[in-house]
Amino acid sequence: MKRHFLTLLAALSISCSSVLWAEESASTTPAVATPAVAAVETKAEPTPDEKAMAELIERAKLKDPAIEAKITASGEWFGIYARKKDKDGNDLPGTLDKGVNTGDNAWMLISAALVLLMTGPGLALFYGGLVRRKNVLGTLMQSFALMGIVTVLWTIFGFSLAFAPGSAFFGDPTKYSFLAGVVWDSALFADGNRYPIHYDYAPTISFGIFALFQMMFAIITPALITGAFAERMKFSAMVMFSTLWLVIVYCPMAHMVW
Repeated sequence: MKRHFLTLLAALSISCSSVLWAEESASTTPAVATPAVAAVETKAEPTPDEKAMAELIERAKLKDPAIEAKITASGEWFGIYARKKDKDGNDLPGTLDKGVNTGDNAWMLISAALVLLMTGPGLALFYGGLVRRKNVLGTLMQSFALMGIVTVLWTIFGFSLAFAPGSAFFGDPTKYSFLAGVVWDSALFADGNRYPIHYDYAPTISFGIFALFQMMFAIITPALITGAFAERMKFSAMVMFSTLWLVIVYCPMAHMVW
């Protein structure tokens, strides 16, 4: 019995030694390299618009390294106002996923009216109360006259000079001359309207209302300046100065800022 037990124990020891030797041999033997098959991923060729956008971003990075972050932030902000697509994936002009927001349009009209009231009668009466009695009427007329003069200039070329594409300082004065393509467009858009929308300036209101709102500030700004020369400048000189100031100072500044 004792002999059988010793024989079994010796056999177990030999088996364990063989297993350990096999594991050590496997760990020291270099593994045969198997050629890996690289997965070939097909990538779609970028469209001309995507290439143009990439080139534009690269040029913009030279002036502003944070331009990509700004584009991403603006995309998230205006994401719900993306343009509609046709069946081929092209942008449809004059359309929005949410449509023109009637509340935004109404509030912009109210705001424009309030700014106009700041000029006349607000600013006119304010400056009229600061001058001598004999100059009250002339001071009132300066504010009211500028309401008409700036409106004409803004309609003919002022808005285009400030907000149309152009150089770094001036917009193209003929692009939106007489508000062409701003308040009305002869082409019928995909959503059935003829009222243009500018996606960079105001994606939820009509472009014409945007032009109207901006005109109110073009009116009140030179009217504010009249308080600096009240009682000391002729009416004709005031008209000349305000016209030149609007063209040389206000419109270029608006173009550079916006």
